[in-house]
Amino acid sequence: MNTLQALQAEAISERQRRMVVVAGDLTWCINIANRFAELQHSNLDKRLWIAKEWPEPANRLQQIIGGETPLLIFNAHHGFDPNLFGAAAGTVVGGGLLLLLTPQFKRWPQKSDPVSSRISVYPHLPESLSQRYIERLIRTIETGEKENLLSTIQQGEPLEPIAVENPTPSRDIETAAVTGTAEQQQAIDAILHTATGHRHRPLVVTADRGRGKSAALGIAAKALLNQGRQQIIVTAPSRSAVDNLFKHAGSDSPALEFVAPDALVSQSLRADLVLVDEAAAIPTPILSKIVERYSRVVFASTTHGYEGSGQGFTLRFQKILSRLCPDYTEVKLRSPIRWAEGDPVEAQVNHMLLLDAEPELSESQNTNEVEPTISIDRIERLDREPLAQNEPQLRQLFGLLVLAHYRTTPLDLRQILDGPNLSIYTVTSNSRIIATALVADEGEIDTDLAEQIWLGKRRPQGHLLPQTLIAHLGIKDAAPLRYRRIIRIAVHPQRQRKGVGHQLMDKITADAITEQIDLIGCSYGTTTELFKFWNSNHFTPLFIGGHRNASSGTYALTQMRPLSEKGHSIQELAERRFQNGLVEQLREPLQQLEVDIVCQLLKPRPSSLNQHDWDDIDTFAHGNRRYETVLTPLKQLLLSHFDKTTHLTPLQRQLLIMKLLQNRSWSDCATLLNLAGKSATQVELRDTIAALIKSL
Repeated sequence: MNTLQALQAEAISERQRRMVVVAGDLTWCINIANRFAELQHSNLDKRLWIAKEWPEPANRLQQIIGGETPLLIFNAHHGFDPNLFGAAAGTVVGGGLLLLLTPQFKRWPQKSDPVSSRISVYPHLPESLSQRYIERLIRTIETGEKENLLSTIQQGEPLEPIAVENPTPSRDIETAAVTGTAEQQQAIDAILHTATGHRHRPLVVTADRGRGKSAALGIAAKALLNQGRQQIIVTAPSRSAVDNLFKHAGSDSPALEFVAPDALVSQSLRADLVLVDEAAAIPTPILSKIVERYSRVVFASTTHGYEGSGQGFTLRFQKILSRLCPDYTEVKLRSPIRWAEGDPVEAQVNHMLLLDAEPELSESQNTNEVEPTISIDRIERLDREPLAQNEPQLRQLFGLLVLAHYRTTPLDLRQILDGPNLSIYTVTSNSRIIATALVADEGEIDTDLAEQIWLGKRRPQGHLLPQTLIAHLGIKDAAPLRYRRIIRIAVHPQRQRKGVGHQLMDKITADAITEQIDLIGCSYGTTTELFKFWNSNHFTPLFIGGHRNASSGTYALTQMRPLSEKGHSIQELAERRFQNGLVEQLREPLQQLEVDIVCQLLKPRPSSLNQHDWDDIDTFAHGNRRYETVLTPLKQLLLSHFDKTTHLTPLQRQLLIMKLLQNRSWSDCATLLNLAGKSATQVELRDTIAALIKSL
């Protein structure tokens, strides 16, 4: 019997999956795959092809999520996209096969790969990038074969003839895929109890991929709808991420609806239950607001997955959850449902993509005990050539990024190894990595390209810092300067607030000065905590995006620090333009920007108030002057004496910003500040202006 047929028969008998790497010329690989696929008569309409050359178009990652297939054929001849491969591999059910078609191993690193264009930056061409990632991928395949995690068929090796009969009836594979587990039923029961039991007792469901987490949410939702529950809201980073949940809910009822995370917390919606899927991919401030606003919530998260990781979920969000709702419960799904325990494909894909990478800590470091000090061995910039060969070190580094950043995906590993403008810094303690940073060189943009960026006609990949200054602040002179951007910085959660991040930034900054970098900067989804960190490292805010990120619910903030005389000149001009535009932005489009962030961004400006203005302000504060007639001097008062508002109560400061600068309605101010309507809010504003005048 042919190798492929034998492997599938074995897979069905053990309700596991098998992976076969077919390495050779493109035509030869396609011929092998087609000959085997033709035997899958009953499975033909369920197979999944990931390749440009097949009759079916390549599926987008979002279309793959939640699907199931007995046969996956992934053609790496046209590029190896780690995120797409990880998503597709998860759709193969027990008894199924995964065929990975690759060039011959000795030729693969020399072949062009379209995926390289996603990590190349101007002026580097995709074909000029290193191939450390592909070389490592080949090593993992060879290791997997030695460990019996996969099989390889290489061109030139003798092949047994493929039999005409089909020994793999699809019903066997499908049956293997739908069998539930006791753990899944436990999760379903816990979800039902959360919806019907005591309020303010959230449920947390965590699982690796293939454990039936989303299915459990959908099955529970269906049961609740059948019981007459009036409204269930589902939220996740994207609508496509919960397709499997809705499929198992089996309902198009308006009582079950998807609401994006930012909309969920910005509106007051009625919900009998809120289901949050892939919670680790939603920032903790958003999750915290969901807990505070809704009384019955289920948070579900993937522990290891192609779309990022939930390993840091426990350390980040559940610490907050313990404070807000100490009676929350937790269910962990460990047993796979799509395939049997010990599935070799799961182990191999985890190894190839480092989905299961975790930072290594000693037993004492794994405890929650607070250490007074941390002994740092060294802070260094790594040479990526030996890093690619050092699998334990690479796992530590990538695991730390996965732990600290919810958006870390398998493609980031390819950027780490092959990104042309990237540097990697690490902090080690007791020979273990406790912090890391990814740093990109940007800038040195020529005059013609700068003109196109300034006109809004070009957006070359990378170079976020100079493009921000040129395109958003109109500073063409920023183009030739040299920039260094902190793409990611991660400190192990158990080592945070001990100065490790600041020491790492000191090293990065010192190197940048030595190498004559003009400006160092960062861009991130702004939160109060992150702003404090970058502000303490002398980074100045220079631009904030006008729209919230759909999944994070935050505005992107760009901050920079000048390191040269030219850098200082550009920074001063950029800061003036940013501050001048910020006031108008607060009315639209930043009307909903959090007040505490507004307070951090705004700087007081020289007063332009005359005696007539002061008289108008006084008549409003101590008389009955209408607000609309004195709005201009009131706004000037706040802007010129903004630093004096720290003496006011938090409510008073919030009211000043929301009404005078963000132009929110009286009713919105009353609702957000828990005041008794428009009249009470107007009285509060008069008292606040009077208090501000008195403090002056």
